Amino acid sequence: MRAKSFDRFTLVNKREELYLYELNLQGEVPSIRPLISVKVSVSEEPGVAGMLQPGEVTTRTQRGDKILVGYHQGIPVAYLFAATGECHIGEIDVWLDVKQGEVYFYDAFTRPAFRGRRIYPFLITKAAEYFRSELFAHAMIFSTRNNVSSSKAIERCGFIKYGTVHYHNLLGWRSWRVEVGERHVSSRLRVED
Repeated sequence: MRAKSFDRFTLVNKREELYLYELNLQGEVPSIRPLISVKVSVSEEPGVAGMLQPGEVTTRTQRGDKILVGYHQGIPVAYLFAATGECHIGEIDVWLDVKQGEVYFYDAFTRPAFRGRRIYPFLITKAAEYFRSELFAHAMIFSTRNNVSSSKAIERCGFIKYGTVHYHNLLGWRSWRVEVGERHVSSRLRVED
C-alpha cells in the first residue's frame, strides 16, 4: 500500500492480487514432512497459540474458527486458523461465506527462526487431514501474488488455483475484479456476481 500525506490528509492507493486455491478433501492429501520434529494440536482455546493477541483469538474462536498450532519441543512455532463460517479476507477487504462441508485456512504464521523447514506446508496438510476426518469435502486457502513462497507451499500440498481477485482501493473507493476458472467449492466472496 502506498500512502502520501498532505497536511492531515492521507492519500491511500492499495492494489492487491489474491490467488484462490482449493483442495478436494475426498481425494488423497499429500504427505509433507517438516525438516524438524513438529507436533500439531487442533484447538478452539484462545490461549493455546501464545503468539497472538488474546482478544483477536477469542473473537475468532467464538465464531467457531479452530487454531492448528505446531509445536517443536513443546514450544509453539507456527499456527494456522481454519474457518467454517464467514471470514473476513483482510488483504482484499471482503468477506468470504464458507459453505457447509467446506473449510477456509487463513492467517498462517511461522516464527522467523523456524522458517524454511517445511513447517507451513506440514501444518496445511495436517489441517486438511483433520477436516477430512471430520467429513469436510473441500478446503480453500488464499495467497497474495507477492507471497511466492506461500503459493509454492500451497501448491506442494496439492491445492489447485481456481481464481484470482484483483483489488484496488483509491481514497476509500474500492473495486474487485474476480476471475474464476473451474472450481469445485461453493463458498463465495461477497463481491462475486
